[in-house]
Amino acid sequence: MRLLSQGVLGPDGVSFIPSVVRVGLSVHPSLEHIALDSLVEQKRIEISSRRDDVGRNQNQLRNIVMEDAMIVFSTLSYSGSSVFAKLKNHFDVVIIDEAAQAVESSVLVPLCHGCTQVFLVGDPKQLPATVLSNTAADAGYNRSMFQRFQAAGYPVHMLRTQYRMHPSICAFPSSEFYDSKLENFDGRLSTCVILCNYIFASVGTDTSMHIDEQELSKKRREAGMTIPPLDH
Repeated sequence: MRLLSQGVLGPDGVSFIPSVVRVGLSVHPSLEHIALDSLVEQKRIEISSRRDDVGRNQNQLRNIVMEDAMIVFSTLSYSGSSVFAKLKNHFDVVIIDEAAQAVESSVLVPLCHGCTQVFLVGDPKQLPATVLSNTAADAGYNRSMFQRFQAAGYPVHMLRTQYRMHPSICAFPSSEFYDSKLENFDGRLSTCVILCNYIFASVGTDTSMHIDEQELSKKRREAGMTIPPLDH
């Protein structure tokens, strides 16, 4: 994690490494060292070495680790667990990533613990909130809180610079979905060699897409590619 290797800037402009805890049922192996259970075990060993562990049970150690953390990572649903309910201190800031893909009720869960600021980060142009019930979707349950605020005229700050795509690939989504407002990072991506041609194909309900085999074969030869013929 970049956060743990490079740190963050403090109020004085000096970079520091914050204390971080990852809470949840399933933790990626790369984050095991900041998982709550791992940090609780470290705290238990630390306290035992000082021989002042009288009356310290697992739940108390969890509270100590959570209270000492500056940043806590969790899923929306798990933020409603007893681990958070037992905390005495409230959070100053709550940041919800992929907020445009979460239903409103899920977003409310971490806000129940109290906070002074909330940042919703997401892209309403991508996948909507996941709702399996058509009845619920028809009732508007698949609208995220991000979209509700946006529709109400709440100011939304758009991050315009993209770092992942080659500029020639970015041109299509920028013009089609983002009113040509995307800007390309002026770095190595703009100088990468394009290895082959690419095709944007419709995946909608219209299945009457026609392929010009001769034109496709020509493009294969130009790109030096060997691609099996498409099945109609």
